[in-house]
Amino acid sequence: MQEKGEVGISLVFRKTMDYVNVFSKINNRQTVENIRSLFPDGEFDGFEATSLMNLACETSDEAKILIPSLSRIPDDHLQNILNEMNNLIKFQ
Repeated sequence: MQEKGEVGISLVFRKTMDYVNVFSKINNRQTVENIRSLFPDGEFDGFEATSLMNLACETSDEAKILIPSLSRIPDDHLQNILNEMNNLIKFQ
């Protein structure tokens, strides 16, 4: 017999997995690892890197509007990372 908390957790987990499957842009582990390597430790924190991967922003301006803490990263550097990331996603 499942406890009440276990039912809630499995329901939340299932809904989360459904959401991820619908909106996921990255379909394989190797692509995730390649994209993660674009974000050096110390330059981007975990939240920033994960958010950029999930949002797949096209421009540095868009990324900085959605993630204000990125304002410290020069536009050209961030744009280069976004271009590489989007190429990896496109050609996975």
